Amino acid sequence: MKTLNYLRLLPFFALALFLNSCEGDGWNNIRGTGPVYSETRVVPVHRDISVAIPADVYIVQSPVRDLTIEAQANVLDAIETYVSGNELKIKLENGAGLGRHETIKIYISSAFYNNIRLSGSVNLYAETPIVTDVFDVSISGSGSVDAEVFANTVRASISGSGKISLAGTTIAENFTVSGSGDIYAFGLLSETANISISGSGTTEVSVAEFLKASISGSASIYYRGFPDVDSRISGSGKVVRVN
Repeated sequence: MKTLNYLRLLPFFALALFLNSCEGDGWNNIRGTGPVYSETRVVPVHRDISVAIPADVYIVQSPVRDLTIEAQANVLDAIETYVSGNELKIKLENGAGLGRHETIKIYISSAFYNNIRLSGSVNLYAETPIVTDVFDVSISGSGSVDAEVFANTVRASISGSGKISLAGTTIAENFTVSGSGDIYAFGLLSETANISISGSGTTEVSVAEFLKASISGSASIYYRGFPDVDSRISGSGKVVRVN
């Protein structure tokens, strides 16, 4: 009788073990252990950045090229950094994920910033103004970007619930949002703007000459300035001028 009771309890023991493993590292997750260390890595010249790990990223535009990562030792060992083409890629090796860990901080110094791609919950802060011809930033997930940019063209795209805050000046800006992402760019002065939103996000822009706006869903576009406006709306979205 006792044997039967033990057999009946086995599935519950197995479930408890499974849930405990999920709370920890999961199937292919790395749980950070020990104190946080700082590691500086040598990287070739690059113009683009791709970050695919949850981290706070701080970028500086400078002729001095540098990459420093702060993380726990076993997490540092799992972070790959390499340049492919013109792109600096930062990700976890072998498609691993992260369990519980201390905040990862990444410091990048480069003379050039053209394309920035963030995947997941990456928060990027430009600690100096970015001066370039074309500045293109994209978020896939719930990350964020905060930057002051001086460029001929500024492009920003969000797929998910990310947030982008931009200031500076540009000639033309092109914004695309799919999901509930928000773009706050009242501080980015532009001659023209082309905005396309599918979902429920909010976008704010300052435009001098021409604004083209396309909304599918319940999104809102708020603009400052006196541009000519061409708006197309499908759903309950709105395009509103504010002062």
